[in-house]
Amino acid sequence: MTTPAIPSDSPSKRDGISVPGGRARLVAELVEPGGGEAGDIVLQALEGPDGALLLRIGYRRRGAVVRAPATAGARAWTRLMRRAGGDPVIGPLLGAGPPAAAGRHRA
Repeated sequence: MTTPAIPSDSPSKRDGISVPGGRARLVAELVEPGGGEAGDIVLQALEGPDGALLLRIGYRRRGAVVRAPATAGARAWTRLMRRAGGDPVIGPLLGAGPPAAAGRHRA
């Protein structure tokens, strides 16, 4: 499931996301529902402070994305990677398809 557009007043859109070297902007996100204490596995394409596209992998628990080891079973990772390969922004960051240009795709 691709997440819906992020409201313009959300903290991630308004304040950016902390990354090494500065702040980044969320460009695209894919979520594989987890459930329970594990939370959802999240792949995010971010536009870094220098305009480069970055890939963040983590999990979402209680609405917050945490950059930490994201653990899931083989089925969940297979589903997520299959969908990610076809995503026009995240796919190229994983080596699937032509490179996406930063700034062309918006969440």
